[in-house]
Amino acid sequence: MEGGFHIYFNWGIKQIIKLAESIAKNINEAILITDKETKIIYVNDAYCRITGYKKSDVLGKKTSQFKSGKHSKKFYTKMWEDINAKGTWKGEIWDINKSGKLYPKYLTINKIYLDKEINYIGIFEDLTERKKFEENIMKLKNYDTLTNLPNEKLFYEILDKRIHSKSEFFVVISFTIDKFTFINEKFGFDVGEKLILKISHIIEMFLKNEDILSRTGKNEYMLILNHTKNKKEVIQFLDNLFIEIKQNIIIDEQEIYLGLKAGIAIYTEGTKNIDILIKESNIAKEYAVNQGIDDYLFIDNRIKEMYIDEIELENLLRIALDKNEFFLTYQPKINFNTEKIFGIEALIRWKNSKLGYISPERFIHTAEKTGLIIQIGEWVLKEACKQLKIWHEKGFYNLSMAVNISPLQFKNSDIVNLIKNTLKEYNIDGKYLDIEITENLLIDRIDDIKRQLVEIKKMGVTISVDDFGTGFSSLAHLKNLPIDKLKIDRIFIKNYPEKDNGMMSKIIINMAHDLGFKVISEGVETKEQLEFLKKNGSDEVQGYYYSPPILESEFEEFYIKYTNDL
Repeated sequence: MEGGFHIYFNWGIKQIIKLAESIAKNINEAILITDKETKIIYVNDAYCRITGYKKSDVLGKKTSQFKSGKHSKKFYTKMWEDINAKGTWKGEIWDINKSGKLYPKYLTINKIYLDKEINYIGIFEDLTERKKFEENIMKLKNYDTLTNLPNEKLFYEILDKRIHSKSEFFVVISFTIDKFTFINEKFGFDVGEKLILKISHIIEMFLKNEDILSRTGKNEYMLILNHTKNKKEVIQFLDNLFIEIKQNIIIDEQEIYLGLKAGIAIYTEGTKNIDILIKESNIAKEYAVNQGIDDYLFIDNRIKEMYIDEIELENLLRIALDKNEFFLTYQPKINFNTEKIFGIEALIRWKNSKLGYISPERFIHTAEKTGLIIQIGEWVLKEACKQLKIWHEKGFYNLSMAVNISPLQFKNSDIVNLIKNTLKEYNIDGKYLDIEITENLLIDRIDDIKRQLVEIKKMGVTISVDDFGTGFSSLAHLKNLPIDKLKIDRIFIKNYPEKDNGMMSKIIINMAHDLGFKVISEGVETKEQLEFLKKNGSDEVQGYYYSPPILESEFEEFYIKYTNDL
């Protein structure tokens, strides 16, 4: 310490000035010094680099000649009041460089005395790059990177301000692109992104200045529609938009048909909660999607009540397995040639302590939507095979068990190993298991589905297509898959002979046989329907004519009685 001070105090004034000049020359911050009249008497090299001015351009001139014009007279008055009163001022300020371009800087001004004369020294740095960085960060926080639309966070902020700044009519609309996952899987993610950009552009074409469109999810949008004055104008806006959306869209020479679903919540005076508007628009949208309603839907009390019921159902469904509330019923299947019971179909039922018996038509959809169908489906398969093993041990040797397999089990679980391990666990030959799939399974990812079906077929398992005729597949398409049977949906026979001549059933049976498939007809309730199907070559049949779905104890009685009566 003493040595350091010794050197410092032995330096002459010229050395100190030389050191100061060296520091001023090499630092990145700009330095300028003025006299008491604010005429510039010194600038360093950084000042010239940042401003674009040469030293000869500025020396002797007042700093006021280089004002940007962005700040008011009041701003400068306050700044100089602080400098003269406190001896210093610091803050962000805008200036203009030699080329006339505005730039932001962080400036510090200090009042100093040199030889008893007042001088001012200013030190500043250019904030242009920092501002650009901050803007990019802010953009990432608030805007969708693909579409440059406001993201969900910014949309919430805009909607909150809109609610508290105006009370006139406006609506919040929640959009979703229907079947977007299928489009991504079929055409690829690149096409999916281009589709998002295309849809965004189409929606924006219909907007006015005060409307705000946001991308809030992968295939989700939210819209604040301000330019409409009443519900009639909202309907007109949506009708025009959906007409445009329904035109086939071509991306990378691929023709894509898509659906757009929307839910609408109307702002009313007193609705001061953004969560209410967003939630109600989403509820209406989800209802439109789940019910297969075209285009759009306005929220109302009926839909809200159904939504609440659905949430309750979902919550109860999540604990139903743990509470052992599910059970199986069994419906016999009869072979037309032998007239014997050759198999049964396992059908799940649910009895809840609060809601009572809940039909599969109601809860299966919820199970599919939530993904709970994977756990439930696994339970059904194991429970059905366990019961089949019991019946085989009781002497019902040739009885086979049909089990419905959800598309989600193929797509989101290892269905092949589940079947293999279940057959092994209960020591059941694969030929006694019949899995029933729906046509909807065969819409997308067909190569992967075919691979799984081939592996299942290797176990000796029978593969049937359930509810045939109600989906999108064709008989020729099915011919390329390892399928054994087609199960004709009951809609093709239920009105025979009063309102239906049975022609569709007859055509399906003939074509299926030509392609090598066996046919099972379900939903048979009358003697006339039974005789018609037998006459036209249906191989197997099930329905209330023989028996409704029944419990295992009831089936055993039915099986023994039916077999003895033959």
